[in-house]
Amino acid sequence: MMDFHTVKQKAKDAAMYLKDPWTLSWVVSGLVTILVPVIMWNAQSQAYYRQYGVAIEYEQKQRQYEEYYNQQQEANNGNNNNNNNYYTYKECSFFNIACKKKQYYYATAEERQRAYENGEAVQTYPDWFILFGGYEQSEEMQRWKEENTGVRAEDMINDGRSSGMKFVYTMTLFLFIALLVFGAISIGNRKNMSQLVIFLVIATAMAFSNLLMAMQGLISSDERMFEESIYGWSGQMGVLMVYTNFWVMLFCIGHIIAIRVKQYMSWKDGEKEDLAEEGSDYNQYTAPDESQVA
Repeated sequence: MMDFHTVKQKAKDAAMYLKDPWTLSWVVSGLVTILVPVIMWNAQSQAYYRQYGVAIEYEQKQRQYEEYYNQQQEANNGNNNNNNNYYTYKECSFFNIACKKKQYYYATAEERQRAYENGEAVQTYPDWFILFGGYEQSEEMQRWKEENTGVRAEDMINDGRSSGMKFVYTMTLFLFIALLVFGAISIGNRKNMSQLVIFLVIATAMAFSNLLMAMQGLISSDERMFEESIYGWSGQMGVLMVYTNFWVMLFCIGHIIAIRVKQYMSWKDGEKEDLAEEGSDYNQYTAPDESQVA
């Protein structure tokens, strides 16, 4: 446990680092890399929401309320065949595997009962698939949520803002911030610069891979899907991840070039200083007189 004086000293050290123009430019450009994609993504999605999303959201809530009310009326009349008197839908946190397995069990109860009566096999998902949210896109799970909340499957997937996507984005920011901290310390102390370049190269490759994955797998371009979206195409988390990884690539490539250029200039300056020292030694040389030669 650090005392007050230790924390104060570390704060002073951090302030000394930030007085260095190179360290300051590293930190500022890192903050820009984080903030600019968020600002761009939020501005585009909010512009669509103000123009179209408000009306779409109102229609969705009205439809969900009517569907939920009708389902409750059917349940009260004894016409509900989905066991809603016994099973209830619940939103599960990302790492709550017990909750997710229970919801999956509820969603497939009718199908499993029908398969048991017909002597058929039922396809089941492994725990890791359920834990990381893959089951949420299954037909049974989407139908289960719609029957209990009135939220249609189209409405659930339109926004593209699932808990899994948010977790991936958060981890991307966490790793980038860790790179920022390591880089600020390395630049401030003028140490581990080769390691920093290696980390920047790795981060560039990872950002490019994530960018391609987001564009080809996480971003939907189905126009029918976005007819009911309140944030439009730009409101998908995949779009934010593309923006973020693109700016991370620019940050890393730019600083790799800057570090290499600075190292080259330092090497050239050192070479010139060595030549100047050799020249001064030559100018100070005096030939021996005749008596010394004799």
